Amino acid sequence: MQEPRMETETKEPFKVSILTPYLSETLEDFLQGSNPKEFIEQVILYDYNPDNLSNIPKLLTRNKRAVLLDSPVYFPGSKRTLFDTVDADLVIAGSTRAGEKEVRILKDVGLIVARFSIFYGKPSEYTGSIPEEAGYSLDLPKDAAIVEKMLKDDYFLNSITEGDEGKIKDSIRTLNRKLRQPILITPYLSKNLMER
Repeated sequence: MQEPRMETETKEPFKVSILTPYLSETLEDFLQGSNPKEFIEQVILYDYNPDNLSNIPKLLTRNKRAVLLDSPVYFPGSKRTLFDTVDADLVIAGSTRAGEKEVRILKDVGLIVARFSIFYGKPSEYTGSIPEEAGYSLDLPKDAAIVEKMLKDDYFLNSITEGDEGKIKDSIRTLNRKLRQPILITPYLSKNLMER
């Protein structure tokens, strides 16, 4: 009989699909599509920070697990589509009208989707929806450094891979002790995991 795998032995790559330009667009990309006034507005009103995860195709956890970052919609030159995210272990999406529409489509395939938005902790001012109504299981502070810490945490990644709600909640509680702002768990997480 084979022994169960230890948490630190998980070496299969963890795949993250990023569906928000606030994490995946470079400063050059952002400037290309806007005039200086629009860019300043993005920085001041919507917290765009060019120090994000753009141009980072892979992260490594402390235990050397590869975390593959992909943005089928936003990474330059990508030929992938929204439906290529079905292969992901975790999706990180924005909270615009279009973003919520994508999340509503993806929730039907059982993916765990985290919201990355200025509306963190409250309803979307675009749609009035609270995160769980749109299908977000997690609500993240709009801070790329927090997202990176989350994606480098072996316990969190393993709990998502296993799909064990108790472990996911415990891993987030543990992770939150090290963060400036906590990752919030929405009631949709339970429903999402039951439907898998």
